[in-house]
Amino acid sequence: MKNNENIFDLKDFIYHNSNELQRLSYVKQEALKQISRCRFQIEGEKCIVNIIWEGIKMKLVVTNDISVYDFTQQLWTVSPREMSVNFMLEKLYQFKGDLLNVLEQYKNKYLKSASDFRGEIWIKMYSNFELEHPMRKIYNATWLDYEKQLEQGNIIYDENEVCGIWAMSKSFCHKVFDEKCIEHYGDRVLIVEPIDGELYFNDGPELIGKRYLVKGKYNMRLSHDRALYVEKLMELSNSISNEHNDETSFEINNELANTRMYCRDLEYRLKISKIMKWAFLILGMILGIIINLLV
Repeated sequence: MKNNENIFDLKDFIYHNSNELQRLSYVKQEALKQISRCRFQIEGEKCIVNIIWEGIKMKLVVTNDISVYDFTQQLWTVSPREMSVNFMLEKLYQFKGDLLNVLEQYKNKYLKSASDFRGEIWIKMYSNFELEHPMRKIYNATWLDYEKQLEQGNIIYDENEVCGIWAMSKSFCHKVFDEKCIEHYGDRVLIVEPIDGELYFNDGPELIGKRYLVKGKYNMRLSHDRALYVEKLMELSNSISNEHNDETSFEINNELANTRMYCRDLEYRLKISKIMKWAFLILGMILGIIINLLV
């Protein structure tokens, strides 16, 4: 990853008069998405935001030259709309002051410690090679070599130190068996946990942070790993049920039931597919023998 030492002002990408509309729009939207995820620093009278554009790290500055109204209007233009952007649009109205003051209040309220997300199940899907899925390009998803990172221990981290790592909540547990999700994210699954001392942003279904502790690693193409994945979820569910209220336990147990159902359904479909494959093979052999006899 290359670093671009130049510092750009976000207002130049908002109040622009240029023919470079595609570049300007991309840089602006990436900066707005980063801000919505609390991935910025307030330094005096400036808000510093880092993004990646065409494999290059860029630094943008946000000042009070942009009004809160204009900033909010620009958030509405972000496309495709990500969960964090929707989250920020819903929450921003409660804060008062100039733009930097509003952003600082937003970050102070919604960037939280690891302990705030204990007692929940977090899933990370990935691939051990770079995927070419078109949606990954649209969302500017960066491939990280988690396999290499895990050779050094049981922690994964954002080695680019820009966008962070997304983990999905318990509602995603059963989706790891879905072929469309596998095509999009990859066929490997990690069960992860936030790390003490780190800060995380949660927009509802997604948790974004720099580093995670890995509690389990599974290959969804392997029947044995799928069974171990469900078994680990059951273990975590029992642990959480013993430590938290009935409502939390009910939600997790309900999702776990869905996950077990999806896993059984997948195993059933795979067995049927294997049986059909052998049946067609045997049928082909029988037809071949019959044809040879007739000839």
